[in-house]
Amino acid sequence: MTQNPIPAYAYGQNPSRVPKLIQVDANGNVIPSGTNGPLAAAAALADAVVVSGAAVMSNGLNVFNVAGGPVQILSLVSICQTANDSTASTAQWATLTTLGALAGTISGASASLASAAAGEMLVLQGTALATALLLEATGVGITAVPGSIVVPAGAINLTIGVGSTTGTWKHYMRYRPLAVGAAVAAAF
Repeated sequence: MTQNPIPAYAYGQNPSRVPKLIQVDANGNVIPSGTNGPLAAAAALADAVVVSGAAVMSNGLNVFNVAGGPVQILSLVSICQTANDSTASTAQWATLTTLGALAGTISGASASLASAAAGEMLVLQGTALATALLLEATGVGITAVPGSIVVPAGAINLTIGVGSTTGTWKHYMRYRPLAVGAAVAAAF
């Protein structure tokens, strides 16, 4: 008795029968193969990461811009790149929406950033809009309740008390779009 040969498409010879591969970008987000369908919608609402350049933190500094709809902040961390001097600066995050002139804080002010060393970080806790940013001197941070803050389209800025930092800081945000087309971009 002879066996039936294995169909050629089992080895990928028939393109109509070969499953399509899913592509992923550098952040691990799925790249949709088309513009419609559940895969495209899922990719449009997938978690994303945005990173700013390094800069001195000054009062009113625009760090991120939200466009296309609201986003949920899953984590927001600032890491000191070059040491600060003895200026007793404090940092706080705030938003300014594109829907009128509404503005509000999304954190309380941090402890003093005087003499913060490279590698220290500020971590958004997300437990309340007045909860202070946590200054982590060990270079390891923890978030209390990630993902509890939703911001509309607009700017995400720093409010710096006392005076600008002398050291530079880089800012990292992980977020989830709440509408197809919503995204965050670094301002610098």
